[in-house]
Amino acid sequence: WYQRRVRDMEICSENRYAEIGRVIGRSAGSVRDRLTKVGTKLPSRNRDRWSDEEIKTFEDAQDKFGDDWKKISALVGTRTWKQCAKRAEVAQKKPAELNEDEQVILLEILDKEPVHFIDEINWKEIPEKWPYELDPQIDGNMLKEKFFRLMQYRVPFYSHLSYSDIIELLMEHFCKPRRDKSKKQSEMINESIKVEVVD
Repeated sequence: WYQRRVRDMEICSENRYAEIGRVIGRSAGSVRDRLTKVGTKLPSRNRDRWSDEEIKTFEDAQDKFGDDWKKISALVGTRTWKQCAKRAEVAQKKPAELNEDEQVILLEILDKEPVHFIDEINWKEIPEKWPYELDPQIDGNMLKEKFFRLMQYRVPFYSHLSYSDIIELLMEHFCKPRRDKSKKQSEMINESIKVEVVD
């Protein structure tokens, strides 16, 4: 009955919990909590995936207001302050993707590890082998997560393969094209040098 009475009220579309609560004899917090729990979507709030436009507005608002989520929410217009705070929290936890050079460096480091199984890798020691100038604050857990993401996306049936096979497949995927490109560039440079010497 509770949900039906609230839905039937025109006032619901305006997202005013206190007024709804007075009409049905409940507190504003009770109305808000109940609507959230039953999954009623209030028209002024969006519970779908964030659109590109929302993300752009959110990022601009965050630059302007910092972590004042209520002001950010007001500027975005389609998200609650809690949704905005959650988006920022998730964005901070998500590690940046490795570029191609960093992927190759990570694979070269892992290829030299004297292990037979992935769970034998001491991820706390891997950052010591990582080039400091690339990312001085990188830690083993970040590299581990990045490696597992690479493995899951690039190696089909990785759970059925040995560690050396996984590394070999990843090295072939990332390192071989890079080496071929470097080799072609070297050949082109050598050819141009020969042509200059002959002239």
